Formats: sequence, structure tokens, C-alpha cells
Amino acid sequence: MDNIERSIVYLRGLIDGCGYDDDTNEGRIFNAIADVLENISDEVQTLSSRGRYCEDMIDEILDDELDELDDEEFDEDDFVEVECPNCHDVVLFDNETYEKNDNLICPNCSATI
Repeated sequence: MDNIERSIVYLRGLIDGCGYDDDTNEGRIFNAIADVLENISDEVQTLSSRGRYCEDMIDEILDDELDELDDEEFDEDDFVEVECPNCHDVVLFDNETYEKNDNLICPNCSATI
């Protein structure tokens, strides 16, 4: 993000250094381009910040879920192990899901099991 901001500041310096008057067509065009780039940079920074916030929230939710799963006791008889024919990963399905579905989807490769 810092590289983008530095590049825009550099571009602004170039525009100012070229001596284009703001009243000329060229001056208006170059300044408008720099304004657009600044707006894009601001939006990217906002989206990046929101993305980091969402990642933090997802991590927190997953940590809470994993803590809850660790606290529960699982009975191995409640699950069926199935090997994916595509990626050969072993996937666990609860008995109810296994019995009700003819087309189980591998969570790793999305192939039908």
C-alpha cells in the first residue's frame, strides 16, 4: 500500500514539476488522472482494512468453534470414513448425512464421492 501512495505522490510531483497550468487542457487531464488514482488508492486501502478485519473475525469464530469441538466428545460410531476416489483423502461423514445423500461432495477437491 505504501508503494501505491508513494507512486501517486511522485506522479503529483511530476505533474506539478512539468509546469502545466491548471487552466490548460493538459493540466486538467493530468490532475484529473492523479485525483482518480488517489481515490482508487483510498478505496483499496479501505477494502484492505476491511479484509483484514474480516479475516480476524473468521479466525476468531473458527477458534471458538474448534474450542467447542474439543470440548465435545465424539463417538466414532456416529461417523463413516469414506475415501474420495479423486484425491484419495479420507473424509468423515456423520451417519445421517451418509445415509441420506447419494452424492456426497469431497470438501477437499469438490468431487462427488
